[in-house]
Amino acid sequence: MQRYVTLFFLCTAFWQTSAQVIPVIIEGSVGNYQVIREGQPYFIKGGGGDRQLATLVAAGGNSIRTWGTDINTIDLLNEAHSLGITVLMGLWVGHEQHGFDYNNEAAIQAQLAGFRSMVQSYRNHPAVLAWGIGNEVELGVANYNPKVWNAINEIALMIKQEDGNHPTLTVVAGIDVTKATLIKQRAPDLDMLGVNAYGGIGGVDQTLQTANWNKPYLITEWGPNGQWESPKTSWGAPLEASSTEKAALYKSRYQNSIAAHPGKCLGSYVFLWSDKFEQTPTWYGLFLPNSSDRTQAVEEMQKNWSGSYPLNRAPRITSATIEGKTATQNPTITKDTGNLVTIQASDPDGDDLTFEYLIQSDLQTGMTNSPPATIQYIPGLVVSQNGGSATFIAPDDKKNYRLFIFVRDGKGNAATINVPFTVSLQPLVSLDSTILFASKDCYVRDGEFATSSLGITDRDRLQARRSDSQGLSREAYVGFNVSTVNSQILHVWLELYGVGPEGTMVAAFPLQRNDWTEAMTWDNRKTTASLALDTVILTGGSSRYVRWDVTSYVNTQRFFEKDSVSFVIRHLNATDNPSTWLSREARPAPPRLVFELAEGNLILGVEDEIEISLYPNPAKTKIYFTGVSNAATVLIKLAGSKGEIFAPKFNAHEKSIELDGLSSGVYIIEIKDSGKIVMKRFVKI
Repeated sequence: MQRYVTLFFLCTAFWQTSAQVIPVIIEGSVGNYQVIREGQPYFIKGGGGDRQLATLVAAGGNSIRTWGTDINTIDLLNEAHSLGITVLMGLWVGHEQHGFDYNNEAAIQAQLAGFRSMVQSYRNHPAVLAWGIGNEVELGVANYNPKVWNAINEIALMIKQEDGNHPTLTVVAGIDVTKATLIKQRAPDLDMLGVNAYGGIGGVDQTLQTANWNKPYLITEWGPNGQWESPKTSWGAPLEASSTEKAALYKSRYQNSIAAHPGKCLGSYVFLWSDKFEQTPTWYGLFLPNSSDRTQAVEEMQKNWSGSYPLNRAPRITSATIEGKTATQNPTITKDTGNLVTIQASDPDGDDLTFEYLIQSDLQTGMTNSPPATIQYIPGLVVSQNGGSATFIAPDDKKNYRLFIFVRDGKGNAATINVPFTVSLQPLVSLDSTILFASKDCYVRDGEFATSSLGITDRDRLQARRSDSQGLSREAYVGFNVSTVNSQILHVWLELYGVGPEGTMVAAFPLQRNDWTEAMTWDNRKTTASLALDTVILTGGSSRYVRWDVTSYVNTQRFFEKDSVSFVIRHLNATDNPSTWLSREARPAPPRLVFELAEGNLILGVEDEIEISLYPNPAKTKIYFTGVSNAATVLIKLAGSKGEIFAPKFNAHEKSIELDGLSSGVYIIEIKDSGKIVMKRFVKI
């Protein structure tokens, strides 16, 4: 620390002895002001930031703006002076939204003392142009404390005492008559006003006239429309203009809102003379991210500042589409692969163009106060490209994304455009004939969620839970189209991918009716059979496929020539947490039926497996079997045409079952004897 302080004062001493302060004044009268530096008029042609300074000078710029001071400030001042440009010195005044209290006089005086030290340190540097006291201090609170302007006025008075060679201003976020009037009343010792204006830049001059503002002003930040004032996609993603569209704005806004008001507007600082991550990596930068590649906005600023364009100019972008849709048409990705990107771009000099396609998760955070340290693009998604077109695979999850396209001419110039898109993939289709993916699914909850269609609003997951508390129980519903299964079914397993609490008993029940949709709610859910098809006990751990044996039910439904089967997943014991399963819309493991099939027709092959007869048929109270072996273990399941499953008691001596308790209708008896299966249809009267 001591070494740094010593070096700081050595550096300070160097420029204090080798160069002298250059006074800057504002002279003139209302509507006819000008900045005078070294005795000459000095219209400010500035860029915000501390990078790409040589490019700024080459483009005709003469000043840069900072927002505060740090250990690099002296180096920046020295570099600016060596390039012949000036610095609007920012003093970062405390914001109420960050906890500063403008009713706390001690805090105000401590802040003032800190700024006094800064002014004393830098006031004689020849690169200093003016002091910018605060930046958008009024933002972030519903009703800011107007005493902030009194505190800023105190800072302006202090600067006049410590440094009589440089004017002062404060910087506000846009302007309205009330704000301008408050500043005029509470901070009368400011020499100028700085206004940050984007979409509203065209109204700044008229607003100040209405407020009877009688001092000059600067446009201290300006550029394209901000994300807060831009149109949005249907899912709320702000639409960013292409670099070509932005260039037209830089041209018109400079000419109509800055240069058009001489004597009142004394110059501007375009934002940002480098690159910055705010909402996106490209929204405000005039250069590509982490690059010295210049966009078309740089050449427009050169034309604004110097009157002429550079010899070699940036590429232009006409449009870009994803699957044929522009950003304004809300591109939605529904395919896993083969999603097509196209871009229409050209170069005014005929230079060969290269194209780079990158995809990033869309932060959806509005004004990003804490941008990532590095730009996180998702690798491996763009699988092929050919000049102005490319194809990409969809990200695994259904979030919102942006596709960025960077176009370069190899001469240091570039163009960029991005297209927001959302992912709403169609459910996976199984390519294995022994596996069927769910055709519909949802889950329902009781209590306050009893009327909610969670299959629509929470599409990516299924949940089940049994709770003794109202509002916490959940059931998962899964349906399959089994019309393509026409072979003999030996086994069928229902499999769901997920995880649940250790020791939870989770059962699969057949659904008696298949006429349900993913909009089903707890209040209108379908009735299930009382007897579970199969029960598993969860062992905890990581997510995996869990399976239930549903052979009897699926076999029965196909025997009845049903094309669809449905299941309900339900906890049999109460748990603190639900089991959670991937839905059919999720990747990579949707609910599925896994079959073990044999050769032969589904119905005839099963009936011909062993010779068994039923009598009487129709039957009223009891039904008898012939052909069942005496020595074999016989397991009999009884199923109704609506999916009900019964477990009748088999009388081995009589080879019969009782039909008491069954309603009239058609039933299937499934008999397993000596490892073989037969299914028989009978009528209960």
